[in-house]
Amino acid sequence: MTADLMSMERYVGPVTSTKFTRVLIKELLISSVAALFLGFGSVFLMLWTGIYV
Repeated sequence: MTADLMSMERYVGPVTSTKFTRVLIKELLISSVAALFLGFGSVFLMLWTGIYV
């Protein structure tokens, strides 16, 4: 539930915020964490299906 709300922030935030309230470091941090989880998820999915990396 918490992860869903945090992921919604990624899409709702840029639409509802103004140019002055956006923070580049926050957006980079969120996208870096998302990329990290996507990478780990892909690796474990491949391991689970029998593709050994």
